[in-house]
Formats: sequence, C-alpha cells, structure tokens
Amino acid sequence: MAVNWSNLASGAACLLEYERLCDRRAFIEEASLVRAAAEFIQSTTQLLLTPEHNHPDLPGSKRLDLLGRTRPDTPASFVLEAKWIKSDGGTRQWAREVAEDILRLESLERDVSAATDRAIVIGGIRRSLKALFLEVEVRAGNGAPRLQILPHLLQPLDPQDKSYPYEQERIPVRDCDPGARRFWKGRAEHIGQEIPVSYQCSLVGRHRAGLTQDSVEVYVWLIRRSRNRSTFDAVDYFDEV
Repeated sequence: MAVNWSNLASGAACLLEYERLCDRRAFIEEASLVRAAAEFIQSTTQLLLTPEHNHPDLPGSKRLDLLGRTRPDTPASFVLEAKWIKSDGGTRQWAREVAEDILRLESLERDVSAATDRAIVIGGIRRSLKALFLEVEVRAGNGAPRLQILPHLLQPLDPQDKSYPYEQERIPVRDCDPGARRFWKGRAEHIGQEIPVSYQCSLVGRHRAGLTQDSVEVYVWLIRRSRNRSTFDAVDYFDEV
C-alpha cells in the first residue's frame, strides 16, 4: 500500500498554509509537519502509523518521526523524517541536520525491506526555506570558495519539470565534489561511524501553497540504498580538509 508522496506534499503545505493564514504561524513547528503528513496518510491508506518510532537500528534516544506498516508483524511500508526550517531556530545548521537524517534513513537494515520508502519531508515558510536550506552555502575548506550544498545532498528542483517523481539519481559521498568533503567529514565525525559511499535520491513531491515569500512550501524526497552498498571512513578519507 503506497503513499502518494506528491499529494502528501500538496496536502501538508496547504494545511499548514491555512494555519499561517489564521495567524498561527508561531505555532507551526516540526511536529505540525509530521502531524500533517500523518493525517494525509491516515486518510488515504490503511497503514498503521507509529510516531516517534524507536527503531532497533538507531542508537541512544534517536527515533524516527513516523513509521507505517500494513500489519503489526510486517516490515515497514515507509519510514519518515521531517524538518521544519524556520528563521527562529537559533544557531541550528539545517543542512547538517538534514544530512544526518538522510544518513539515518539510509542506514536502516532491520524492520525494512527493499520496498520500504525512506522519506524525508522538508517544509517551511518560503523565504526561510530558501535562505536557510535550499540556497545555503557551506565552507569548503583549504581556501576554496563556499559551496551551495543542496545539490550534493538531495536531488534539486528542476523548474521546467512539473511531474513527480523525478528519475532516481545517485548522490556520491566518497567521490563528492571537493568542496563538499569538509561537510561530509563533519557529518561522519558527528555520528561517529562510517557513512555510505553513495546513496540514491528522488524528488517525489513539492508544493508551494501561495505566491508570496511568506507562503508555506513542502518538499518530499525518497532515499534508497545504492546497489552493492558499501561504507567508508570519511574522517580518515577526507583527512586533508
């Protein structure tokens, strides 16, 4: 039983745009985005949903934002991580958090199957989403110019292509652009383990709920493991940055 991720992006964006238009923008947070996704899935499928799922592959207190399955004894039909990008997030580095969510989704082995969708849902007010994530740049190190990180994390939006899902593409990590090496080294240091050589990614949904820069916008990407998956020690491999 598949989730229509393109419709989920539209539904979640419109629901949260309604909240914004009701002057409840200050109350919209990551839990609001997760709830909007859950409401859509409950209305359009018969999947059994579990929020804040304590997945056996995640160490410590790390949990998945949402998991769905057809029956209690079956592998997950989908696992989902969400991020609500906001300007009042203090010193949070959203691109770093998104990258670690991607690595978390990609790393899951138990309680999933080849058919499990690994979804990352990212939303926010358009101006904040652009400035703090979609167009954010990171330091490349070794005197190199700063690098816009989105194309090195996720499949970017093609303004000419209005159909979803996009064809899946490979995101290289070990063979990434030299400017992204410092970024991936930092993620490996933070999570304290090897990371994948590459992963697959597809933009499967995107909706902007209004024409202004204050409108809500939601994106959905699916992450998949690369065929013949392998990992590497990014801290050692990128030791020169």
